[in-house]
Amino acid sequence: MTICLKGTRQNIEFLLSEGVTGSSIERLVLWFRKTLMHKLDRIVYAVRTVKELGFDPSSATCVQAVRVLLSMSDSTQKRKVQTFKNLGWSEEEIWTAFKLHAICLAFSEEKTKRTMDFYVNTMKLKPEVIAARPKLLSF
Repeated sequence: MTICLKGTRQNIEFLLSEGVTGSSIERLVLWFRKTLMHKLDRIVYAVRTVKELGFDPSSATCVQAVRVLLSMSDSTQKRKVQTFKNLGWSEEEIWTAFKLHAICLAFSEEKTKRTMDFYVNTMKLKPEVIAARPKLLSF
């Protein structure tokens, strides 16, 4: 238990040093404790990745993006990115969509395929239209 708390404390200190607000950390502690229990190197990777993508560390969307990245292994993330590419999205469109609606990368590959199939084949929308409006994947 002490090791877990020590790691959590290091993670919180790191997040604060990177500009994540106290209120965002409070939300993580209250609602998403598992996010803070990851190894420090994974949290460092996730925070640096979202900052490189242009997220403001003080924003709630940054914390959500960090949570999404931490929720999956690197191989799962690569598989999901490949799924989007197979559905007609460019690498740039994928990461732009992630910036707009990070949770879209958390959806299962099957849900993403079904949703894209509906929009592209039934509604006749182009993949880039959906990429520009990633919240559409939530439905």
